[in-house]
Amino acid sequence: ECTFCAECVGGDLGGVCPNCDGELSARPRRAAGAGQSFTVQPVLPVRDVRASLAFYLGKLGFEGIFLDDPDQPRYAGIRRGGAEIHLQWHDSSEWVRVERASLRFQVGSPDALCAEWIARNALPADLLPRETAWGTREFGLYDPDGNALHFYQTLPAE
Repeated sequence: ECTFCAECVGGDLGGVCPNCDGELSARPRRAAGAGQSFTVQPVLPVRDVRASLAFYLGKLGFEGIFLDDPDQPRYAGIRRGGAEIHLQWHDSSEWVRVERASLRFQVGSPDALCAEWIARNALPADLLPRETAWGTREFGLYDPDGNALHFYQTLPAE
């Protein structure tokens, strides 16, 4: 894709690209905000950032991205595949007022992920994904702080 100013395209170049001899034409204009993508990074409330990191990194295979303080972390980022989650410490005196999150992750194979986590002893051996009335195959679990994590795959329409 070649780019030239409008004056050159209409003048000396005569509407022909000097690099490839292709036709030069105006690029389509997008409406403001069209095509803009967003990335969501949910922040989960946790009582102990280190304990939560041990669960997510050690049991679920996430990788650490950052810690705000390596000695006494109060905020951390983790990721697995395209999913990024932040973990934020909350004092025990606030815990009764803290709402727990419920996150849904679309995955390629809930069965394979469930089997991996059973092998890592992150899940009980009898937990299996199930098909739902709303057209998914999924399983779920709670992290050590009661945040719900659901992993699903949309089933093909029948």
